[in-house]
Amino acid sequence: MSDQRWSWVIRGAVIWYCLLAILLIDAQPGFNYDEAIDVRGAVHLRHSHGEFPLPHQPNAWYCLKGHCLPLMSARYIGAVKEYICLPLFAMFGPSAGLARLVATMLGALGIFGVASLVRSQVSAPVAAAVAWAMAIHPSYLAMTVLDNSAFSPWMAAFGLLCIAAAAYLKTPSPHTAFWVGVTVGFGVWARANYTWMIAALCAALVISAWRRLLTLPISHWAWATIGGLVGGFPFLWYQVLSHGGTWEAMGMFPASGSLFQRLQERVGMLAEAVLADGERRRIWGGPDLPSWQLWLFPAMIAVSCIVCIVFKQRRGFLPRTAALTLLAFTGIFFFTGIAVAEHHIVTLIPIAVIVVVLAGWELLHQYSSARWVVVALAAVYMGSALYWQFATLNGLRRTGGTGPWSDGVFELSKRLQADFPGRDVKVLDWGLQDNLFVISDARVRTREIFWDSTADQTDRHVPWLEETRRGGVFVLNGPKNRHFPAASTGFLLALAQGHPVMRRYTVFQRNGESYAEVVDIVPDTLGGGPELDSEPIQEISAVDPRFEEKAMGFYGLEANSWRWTKREFTLAFQNPRRAATITVHVTIPEISIQHSGTITMSLRVGQRVLPPETFSRSGEYAVTRRLEPAWMGNGPAQFDFRLDKTMIPSAADQRELGIIFTSASLDAK
Repeated sequence: MSDQRWSWVIRGAVIWYCLLAILLIDAQPGFNYDEAIDVRGAVHLRHSHGEFPLPHQPNAWYCLKGHCLPLMSARYIGAVKEYICLPLFAMFGPSAGLARLVATMLGALGIFGVASLVRSQVSAPVAAAVAWAMAIHPSYLAMTVLDNSAFSPWMAAFGLLCIAAAAYLKTPSPHTAFWVGVTVGFGVWARANYTWMIAALCAALVISAWRRLLTLPISHWAWATIGGLVGGFPFLWYQVLSHGGTWEAMGMFPASGSLFQRLQERVGMLAEAVLADGERRRIWGGPDLPSWQLWLFPAMIAVSCIVCIVFKQRRGFLPRTAALTLLAFTGIFFFTGIAVAEHHIVTLIPIAVIVVVLAGWELLHQYSSARWVVVALAAVYMGSALYWQFATLNGLRRTGGTGPWSDGVFELSKRLQADFPGRDVKVLDWGLQDNLFVISDARVRTREIFWDSTADQTDRHVPWLEETRRGGVFVLNGPKNRHFPAASTGFLLALAQGHPVMRRYTVFQRNGESYAEVVDIVPDTLGGGPELDSEPIQEISAVDPRFEEKAMGFYGLEANSWRWTKREFTLAFQNPRRAATITVHVTIPEISIQHSGTITMSLRVGQRVLPPETFSRSGEYAVTRRLEPAWMGNGPAQFDFRLDKTMIPSAADQRELGIIFTSASLDAK
């Protein structure tokens, strides 16, 4: 096949990726809060030259003579998508679909850029294989399109770096070195931990091509440095104004647990992310990956790294450099003291794809007998990838997304615009302010009051009963979707005590569960409304600052969101006056299943033993039991849990670990 035809094969991969992205966008899952943060500045600039009105990090916007421009969307994420979206929002108005189309174009640039480098250093057929492997990758598609982590600007920056590197390797000059530097600086601005990948790449280059580095003219180094300063100028200017705001933010997210525990967790995340990461499967309630996929694809990557490092490099220094970069980059993720999530680990995908394809190409040329093995593994990957792609599409069409990704946010936005035009809306939980701002084109005016609130008082140190007396419009997440439940708990208790005159309605998810609730309270009407026909939902969250007052048998908070249980643990609620339902949200880690096999959790309330719950697979579970008033006696409603198996203490961790607890609720409706 001619080189020109291979070019069309590469373009076909990019087109296929875009078609899959359009199908994903057309499924219309909800617009996530963090997705909105990366484009909200573009909405504001449509209407005003002043500083952004919603809460944001100090110095993230730079103002000169009354005109303000964003430097950073967050302290570690640059305002890349805000500037790209601004002209599009100006022409067509803001929408989730348009923001995701922008993310798609950035993801497509990543595929094209990686293929360009491989083509220049190896061959067009290998570049085509790399492009197609990336184009059908489930995690790559979902993370770039449904981009709540600035992954798409990261990939665009990486693609541009590959294009610039290919140009420099073909024609080394101060001019091409300058553009390599620009793409590096741009990537750091796009997301600060891009520096981790650059550090891994530099280490790999020193090992694999140090002689070549020593021969580079000083002028090339100088122009590359100048380019880095130009490309990263907004990021550097923000550091000057904020006195290192990004590095301060990095210190706010320390990893919890021992090194051994962190390694176990991160190895599990890597095993999923190399095919279909758990973060995106949870958007539509998808199942776990089969065990064979969790070990096969990581094993393929590990073997490919060995092949690229050990075998004689007939394809230049790219295979060894890519493999060493992947190992160093992975090592950073494994051993960093900063909290790591799957949307961080997914940044390994393009480098892993390069390594696997180059290793396969090398084996095909050195061993004719390897042909069928390579072809079979490629077919298994293609079949697995396409299965998860279409499972995701079907899952999103069926559910519309769940929790923070529910398409209920669109209905909520419409209702708030129609019912409360021009009125301030008090938001009682995370996940509702920025996305409402974007999809309503700034017409929904909100104020978050949960950040410094407790179950006793608001962020302004006012008792919740007094806040309800003042009245206004309040919005809170549904019971199963509360991230900072203290404010919602205090507010609902105040409603039950004060029963003011109010209007109240619920916006539902497609599965019938509550997505959000809106309460419009008439000021100064305490005692004027009917008593509620149900008691407020009581919640105990792992992040609750008063957790120890309501629970026993748990270890300390980890990842700022969950706790390990001991073998026996207890939750205590206020005694409901009627029949109720208790729901306990837990996660069974894969390591627990591998260690213990099936785990059974027994439950007792008072003297009543309830049916046990058995866990035979890893995953997230909502354990629900119906309760009768007579079972709970006259005192607090105390629920005693016991596990039949736990992970025994080890030299690395002296604790007896049970399962992971996230939250529990008692609903007396």
